[in-house]
Amino acid sequence: MRSPLVFIILVYLFAFVNLQELSGMVEQADKLDYLMAFGEGHMFYRTDHWVDLTTKKADEFLVSLGIIDGESPLIVPPEGDLMKAGFPQGENPSTEISNGILKASIYLPDKTIGYYRATRFDWSGIISSLEYHGHNYFGKWFDNYNPTAHYSIMGPVDAFDPLNYNDAKPGNSFVKIGVGSLTKPDDSLYNTRTTYPINDPGIWRIVKEDASIQFRHILNDKEYPYVYTKTIEFIEGKAQMLIYYNLKNTGVHPIETEVFNHNFFVFDDQVVDKGFELTFTKEITCDGKATGIGDIARIHENKLTFLESLANGESVYCDSIKGANNNAPDYDIRIDSPGAGVRIRGNQPLSKLVFWSRANTICPEPYIKIKVEPGESFSWETSYEFYINHKTDK
Repeated sequence: MRSPLVFIILVYLFAFVNLQELSGMVEQADKLDYLMAFGEGHMFYRTDHWVDLTTKKADEFLVSLGIIDGESPLIVPPEGDLMKAGFPQGENPSTEISNGILKASIYLPDKTIGYYRATRFDWSGIISSLEYHGHNYFGKWFDNYNPTAHYSIMGPVDAFDPLNYNDAKPGNSFVKIGVGSLTKPDDSLYNTRTTYPINDPGIWRIVKEDASIQFRHILNDKEYPYVYTKTIEFIEGKAQMLIYYNLKNTGVHPIETEVFNHNFFVFDDQVVDKGFELTFTKEITCDGKATGIGDIARIHENKLTFLESLANGESVYCDSIKGANNNAPDYDIRIDSPGAGVRIRGNQPLSKLVFWSRANTICPEPYIKIKVEPGESFSWETSYEFYINHKTDK
């Protein structure tokens, strides 16, 4: 059954589109993903392809529904002409942002043609490349691409613990923030590598400017509705990226979860070797499960240093780095590679810190705890400062 909102939208749009366009929209109304406006007065309806529906009056209509604020039009690049024609089959929607110093390519969320359609990671903020001073910091690190595989993702991506999974009965729904409402298939434990059926992907609102992009995910789940906002911004005049997060609980139950950023760094497509090093604010140790610590890489004082190159199939892993997780100032990690480096800082205390690396990616994984009471919001942010290692830069 089509939702009342879809019918309301179609009725209002009747004044702006001809009967032939409206007929096609009605036929595909149950496939609605989200509504967006593009440029000066164009609105796009996502069905099986992007359709340019309206004139400038669309902005007024979207404001009346509270979908946009009337100041910044919703836009979904890459290009207006391509949007009007519909994305060619096999092409994933993407855009670019730049402040003249940093330049990034970013994939956009879409349940039908999005680059990533699995259920482990939040669908927003998938950075396929980030360039600074001739160096690239992100890229494809995996061998075989599959849009519904949990690993087919790039950049500083986030994953939230599921909501209501343990209490849900098989066949009922649970929630993954940044993905939507999913179906629990059976009584097995939650598995991050499983791609669960999506019964409601929510609504994505995307606002892009030259040096920033904001993703807003609205999910009207019966048990755990929310509004989740992620903004990626390049700071003017600096080689710095800020990611701002806000989670608003629009339901009646508290939202309690843990989120981590996987930070899939790929430095200039280099193999991770003895030129790579991580630096923390305090002396650290590796507690719990570990792989490759002591032979491929070592921990000494406040550094994790690679002793040799990682071969294909090899990995270095520590499921609990202790010492740098007591307060917000401890959320301060540097990664240095031959030629380039990055400093990562957060404004929340770490609940856990994991490290994982394979031959072509190096990943400090900071975790933070989140608790949001009904009607309340929780905000956090992460800073990435990119720099050049002149001593080793060729």
